[in-house]
Amino acid sequence: MRKEILNDESKMSQFITSINIIIIAGGELS
Repeated sequence: MRKEILNDESKMSQFITSINIIIIAGGELS
């Protein structure tokens, strides 16, 4: 149970990080 929760949190943080990178890259392009 705990491993699954940790796995979900790590996936979520990777997802948020990639969104932040896209936002930063988009901001630099415009």
